[in-house]
Amino acid sequence: MAYIRIKCSKCDETFGQESRFLEHLTDVHSIENHLQHYLDIHFDGVHPTCSCNEACQEKLNWMGWKKGFTSTYVRGHNARVDSVYLNPDKQVEFAQKRSEGYKQGKYSVWNSGLTKQSSEKVAAASVKISSSLKEGYDTGKITDWHVLNPEKAIQVAKKVSETKKRRYASGELVPWNLGLTKDVSNSLLKSSISISENYKNNLDASAKRLSPDEVESRINETGIFDLLSNPKEYRNKYQKLRLKCRNCQSIQLKNMMMIEATPVCHVCHPKESKGQ
Repeated sequence: MAYIRIKCSKCDETFGQESRFLEHLTDVHSIENHLQHYLDIHFDGVHPTCSCNEACQEKLNWMGWKKGFTSTYVRGHNARVDSVYLNPDKQVEFAQKRSEGYKQGKYSVWNSGLTKQSSEKVAAASVKISSSLKEGYDTGKITDWHVLNPEKAIQVAKKVSETKKRRYASGELVPWNLGLTKDVSNSLLKSSISISENYKNNLDASAKRLSPDEVESRINETGIFDLLSNPKEYRNKYQKLRLKCRNCQSIQLKNMMMIEATPVCHVCHPKESKGQ
Protein backbone atom coordinates (compact mmCIF):
# COMPACT_ATOMS: atom_id res chain seq x y z
CA MET A 1 0.00 0.00 0.00
CA ALA A 2 1.45 3.34 -1.08
CA TYR A 3 1.30 6.19 1.42
CA ILE A 4 0.58 9.74 0.35
CA ARG A 5 3.70 11.83 0.24
CA ILE A 6 3.69 15.58 0.48
CA LYS A 7 5.55 17.46 -2.20
CA CYS A 8 7.02 20.84 -1.31
CA SER A 9 5.92 23.53 -3.72
CA LYS A 10 9.12 25.45 -3.16
CA CYS A 11 11.78 22.85 -3.88
CA ASP A 12 9.99 19.67 -5.05
CA GLU A 13 11.28 17.66 -2.08
CA THR A 14 8.78 15.07 -0.81
CA PHE A 15 7.90 13.90 2.69
CA GLY A 16 6.05 10.93 4.09
CA GLN A 17 5.51 12.49 7.52
CA GLU A 18 3.60 15.73 7.77
CA SER A 19 5.56 16.84 10.83
CA ARG A 20 8.83 16.59 8.89
CA PHE A 21 7.32 18.56 6.03
CA LEU A 22 6.16 21.34 8.35
CA GLU A 23 9.61 21.53 9.90
CA HIS A 24 11.04 21.78 6.39
CA LEU A 25 8.72 24.69 5.52
CA THR A 26 9.76 26.58 8.65
CA ASP A 27 13.51 25.82 8.68
CA VAL A 28 14.30 25.88 4.97
CA HIS A 29 11.72 28.26 3.49
CA SER A 30 10.92 30.40 6.58
CA ILE A 31 7.19 29.66 6.27
CA GLU A 32 5.68 29.59 9.74
CA ASN A 33 2.00 29.96 8.90
CA HIS A 34 1.43 26.49 7.42
CA LEU A 35 -2.32 26.86 7.05
CA GLN A 36 -2.01 30.11 5.11
CA HIS A 37 0.59 28.52 2.83
CA TYR A 38 -1.88 25.69 2.14
CA LEU A 39 -4.62 28.23 1.39
CA ASP A 40 -2.33 30.18 -0.92
CA ILE A 41 -1.62 27.06 -2.98
CA HIS A 42 -5.10 25.48 -3.10
CA PHE A 43 -7.64 28.27 -2.40
CA ASP A 44 -6.03 31.48 -3.66
CA GLY A 45 -5.30 32.45 -0.07
CA VAL A 46 -8.94 32.46 1.07
CA HIS A 47 -10.12 30.22 3.92
CA PRO A 48 -13.28 28.39 2.70
CA THR A 49 -16.47 28.86 4.71
CA CYS A 50 -19.47 26.67 5.47
CA SER A 51 -21.82 25.90 2.57
CA CYS A 52 -25.02 25.60 4.62
CA ASN A 53 -26.19 29.01 3.38
CA GLU A 54 -24.82 32.19 1.83
CA ALA A 55 -24.97 34.11 5.10
CA CYS A 56 -22.87 31.60 7.07
CA GLN A 57 -19.31 32.86 7.35
CA GLU A 58 -17.92 30.23 9.74
CA LYS A 59 -14.59 28.85 8.56
CA LEU A 60 -14.21 25.15 7.79
CA ASN A 61 -12.01 23.03 10.02
CA TRP A 62 -8.60 22.31 8.46
CA MET A 63 -7.49 18.71 9.02
CA GLY A 64 -3.85 19.20 8.09
CA TRP A 65 -1.74 19.14 4.96
CA LYS A 66 -2.60 15.61 3.87
CA LYS A 67 -6.36 15.67 4.50
CA GLY A 68 -7.05 19.38 3.93
CA PHE A 69 -10.75 20.21 4.32
CA THR A 70 -12.77 17.01 4.62
CA SER A 71 -16.21 18.63 4.59
CA THR A 72 -18.00 21.55 3.00
CA TYR A 73 -19.94 22.18 6.24
CA VAL A 74 -18.99 23.29 9.72
CA ARG A 75 -19.75 20.56 12.21
CA GLY A 76 -23.52 20.28 12.69
CA HIS A 77 -24.41 22.78 9.95
CA ASN A 78 -25.23 20.05 7.43
CA ALA A 79 -28.47 19.57 9.39
CA ARG A 80 -29.58 22.97 8.11
CA VAL A 81 -29.82 21.66 4.54
CA ASP A 82 -30.24 17.89 4.98
CA SER A 83 -32.28 16.91 8.00
CA VAL A 84 -35.54 15.17 8.70
CA TYR A 85 -36.29 17.98 11.14
CA LEU A 86 -36.67 20.41 8.22
CA ASN A 87 -39.78 18.54 7.06
CA PRO A 88 -42.86 20.49 8.31
CA ASP A 89 -44.92 17.29 8.68
CA LYS A 90 -42.17 15.66 10.73
CA GLN A 91 -41.87 18.77 12.89
CA VAL A 92 -45.56 18.50 13.80
CA GLU A 93 -45.22 14.76 14.43
CA PHE A 94 -42.19 15.18 16.71
CA ALA A 95 -43.82 18.05 18.59
CA GLN A 96 -46.92 15.96 19.27
CA LYS A 97 -44.85 13.00 20.48
CA ARG A 98 -42.82 15.28 22.74
CA SER A 99 -45.97 16.86 24.15
CA GLU A 100 -47.51 13.46 24.88
CA GLY A 101 -44.28 12.36 26.52
CA TYR A 102 -44.41 15.27 28.96
CA LYS A 103 -48.09 14.62 29.71
CA GLN A 104 -47.42 10.93 30.41
CA GLY A 105 -44.41 11.69 32.57
CA LYS A 106 -41.83 10.16 30.22
CA TYR A 107 -40.00 13.47 30.07
CA SER A 108 -39.47 16.16 32.65
CA VAL A 109 -37.89 19.61 32.65
CA TRP A 110 -34.73 19.72 34.78
CA ASN A 111 -35.53 23.19 36.13
CA SER A 112 -39.20 22.58 36.87
CA GLY A 113 -40.17 24.55 39.97
CA LEU A 114 -36.73 26.13 40.29
CA THR A 115 -36.02 29.87 40.22
CA LYS A 116 -32.96 32.12 40.29
CA GLN A 117 -33.54 32.51 44.01
CA SER A 118 -33.69 28.78 44.78
CA SER A 119 -31.15 27.36 42.31
CA GLU A 120 -27.57 28.47 41.69
CA LYS A 121 -27.62 26.63 38.36
CA VAL A 122 -30.69 28.55 37.15
CA ALA A 123 -29.21 31.82 38.40
CA ALA A 124 -25.92 31.19 36.55
CA ALA A 125 -27.77 30.24 33.36
CA SER A 126 -29.87 33.41 33.60
CA VAL A 127 -26.78 35.62 33.91
CA LYS A 128 -25.04 33.84 31.02
CA ILE A 129 -28.05 34.08 28.70
CA SER A 130 -28.61 37.75 29.54
CA SER A 131 -24.95 38.56 28.92
CA SER A 132 -24.87 36.69 25.59
CA LEU A 133 -28.04 38.35 24.33
CA LYS A 134 -26.86 41.81 25.34
CA GLU A 135 -23.54 41.29 23.56
CA GLY A 136 -25.34 39.97 20.47
CA TYR A 137 -27.67 42.94 20.21
CA ASP A 138 -24.94 45.48 21.03
CA THR A 139 -22.58 44.11 18.36
CA GLY A 140 -25.30 43.59 15.77
CA LYS A 141 -24.81 39.81 15.61
CA ILE A 142 -28.41 39.41 16.71
CA THR A 143 -31.22 41.39 15.13
CA ASP A 144 -34.81 41.21 16.33
CA TRP A 145 -36.86 39.63 13.54
CA HIS A 146 -39.72 41.96 14.47
CA VAL A 147 -37.55 44.83 13.21
CA LEU A 148 -36.51 42.99 10.05
CA ASN A 149 -40.05 41.99 9.16
CA PRO A 150 -42.58 44.35 10.80
CA GLU A 151 -45.47 43.17 8.62
CA LYS A 152 -45.00 39.57 9.77
CA ALA A 153 -44.63 40.78 13.36
CA ILE A 154 -48.08 42.39 13.18
CA GLN A 155 -49.69 39.19 11.90
CA VAL A 156 -47.93 37.03 14.50
CA ALA A 157 -48.91 39.38 17.33
CA LYS A 158 -52.51 39.35 16.16
CA LYS A 159 -52.56 35.55 15.98
CA VAL A 160 -51.00 35.18 19.43
CA SER A 161 -53.50 37.64 20.87
CA GLU A 162 -56.47 35.83 19.35
CA THR A 163 -55.19 32.46 20.58
CA LYS A 164 -54.73 33.74 24.14
CA LYS A 165 -58.18 35.33 24.18
CA ARG A 166 -59.74 32.07 23.01
CA ARG A 167 -57.86 29.98 25.59
CA TYR A 168 -58.72 32.36 28.44
CA ALA A 169 -62.37 32.45 27.36
CA SER A 170 -62.56 28.64 27.31
CA GLY A 171 -60.89 28.34 30.71
CA GLU A 172 -57.86 26.52 29.28
CA LEU A 173 -55.70 29.37 30.54
CA VAL A 174 -56.19 31.01 33.92
CA PRO A 175 -54.34 34.11 35.22
CA TRP A 176 -51.71 33.01 37.76
CA ASN A 177 -52.88 35.60 40.26
CA LEU A 178 -56.61 34.98 39.90
CA GLY A 179 -58.27 35.35 43.31
CA LEU A 180 -54.99 36.18 45.06
CA THR A 181 -54.17 39.31 47.04
CA LYS A 182 -50.96 40.62 48.57
CA ASP A 183 -52.22 39.38 51.93
CA VAL A 184 -52.02 35.72 50.85
CA SER A 185 -49.43 35.79 48.03
CA ASN A 186 -45.75 36.63 48.56
CA SER A 187 -45.33 37.34 44.84
CA LEU A 188 -48.10 39.96 44.83
CA LEU A 189 -46.79 41.41 48.08
CA LYS A 190 -43.31 41.85 46.56
CA SER A 191 -44.80 43.43 43.43
CA SER A 192 -46.89 45.80 45.55
CA ILE A 193 -43.85 46.88 47.59
CA SER A 194 -41.78 47.34 44.42
CA ILE A 195 -44.45 49.53 42.81
CA SER A 196 -44.83 51.62 45.98
CA GLU A 197 -41.07 52.14 46.19
CA ASN A 198 -40.99 53.18 42.54
CA TYR A 199 -43.62 55.85 43.12
CA LYS A 200 -41.70 57.13 46.15
CA ASN A 201 -38.44 57.38 44.23
CA ASN A 202 -40.07 58.66 41.02
CA LEU A 203 -42.73 61.19 41.90
CA ASP A 204 -43.75 61.61 38.25
CA ALA A 205 -44.15 57.87 37.60
CA SER A 206 -47.89 57.85 38.13
CA ALA A 207 -48.30 60.77 35.75
CA LYS A 208 -46.57 58.96 32.86
CA ARG A 209 -49.65 56.93 32.02
CA LEU A 210 -51.66 58.63 29.30
CA SER A 211 -55.34 59.34 29.64
CA PRO A 212 -57.73 58.07 26.91
CA ASP A 213 -58.01 61.61 25.52
CA GLU A 214 -54.22 61.96 25.36
CA VAL A 215 -53.91 58.65 23.51
CA GLU A 216 -56.40 59.74 20.85
CA SER A 217 -54.84 63.19 20.60
CA ARG A 218 -51.29 61.93 20.08
CA ILE A 219 -52.36 59.45 17.40
CA ASN A 220 -54.39 62.11 15.58
CA GLU A 221 -51.38 64.44 15.65
CA THR A 222 -49.44 62.01 13.46
CA GLY A 223 -51.83 62.75 10.62
CA ILE A 224 -51.30 59.19 9.43
CA PHE A 225 -53.38 56.85 11.59
CA ASP A 226 -56.86 56.57 13.06
CA LEU A 227 -57.27 54.72 16.36
CA LEU A 228 -59.52 51.66 16.21
CA SER A 229 -58.87 50.31 19.72
CA ASN A 230 -60.92 51.59 22.62
CA PRO A 231 -58.75 54.33 24.22
CA LYS A 232 -60.29 53.53 27.62
CA GLU A 233 -58.56 50.12 27.47
CA TYR A 234 -55.10 51.73 27.14
CA ARG A 235 -52.74 50.46 29.87
CA ASN A 236 -49.16 51.44 29.00
CA LYS A 237 -46.80 52.54 26.22
CA TYR A 238 -45.95 48.92 25.35
CA GLN A 239 -49.53 47.87 24.64
CA LYS A 240 -50.28 47.20 20.97
CA LEU A 241 -53.11 49.34 19.59
CA ARG A 242 -55.13 48.71 16.43
CA LEU A 243 -54.64 51.51 13.93
CA LYS A 244 -55.90 52.21 10.42
CA CYS A 245 -53.78 54.03 7.87
CA ARG A 246 -55.66 57.02 6.51
CA ASN A 247 -54.03 56.56 3.12
CA CYS A 248 -54.17 52.83 2.31
CA GLN A 249 -56.79 51.83 4.93
CA SER A 250 -54.62 48.90 6.14
CA ILE A 251 -55.00 47.74 9.76
CA GLN A 252 -51.79 47.70 11.82
CA LEU A 253 -50.68 47.03 15.39
CA LYS A 254 -48.36 49.53 17.06
CA ASN A 255 -47.64 50.68 20.59
CA MET A 256 -47.29 54.32 21.58
CA MET A 257 -43.50 54.13 21.51
CA MET A 258 -43.58 52.97 17.88
CA ILE A 259 -46.25 55.49 16.91
CA GLU A 260 -44.32 58.46 18.24
CA ALA A 261 -40.82 57.31 17.32
CA THR A 262 -41.59 56.13 13.76
CA PRO A 263 -45.03 57.34 12.63
CA VAL A 264 -44.83 55.46 9.33
CA CYS A 265 -47.24 53.15 7.57
CA HIS A 266 -45.13 50.14 6.58
CA VAL A 267 -47.61 49.21 3.85
CA CYS A 268 -47.39 52.60 2.14
CA HIS A 269 -43.63 52.86 2.71
CA PRO A 270 -42.13 49.35 2.80
CA LYS A 271 -38.57 50.62 2.21
CA GLU A 272 -38.78 52.88 5.24
CA SER A 273 -40.05 50.02 7.39
CA LYS A 274 -36.97 47.90 6.60
CA GLY A 275 -34.68 50.69 7.62
CA GLN A 276 -36.28 51.33 10.96
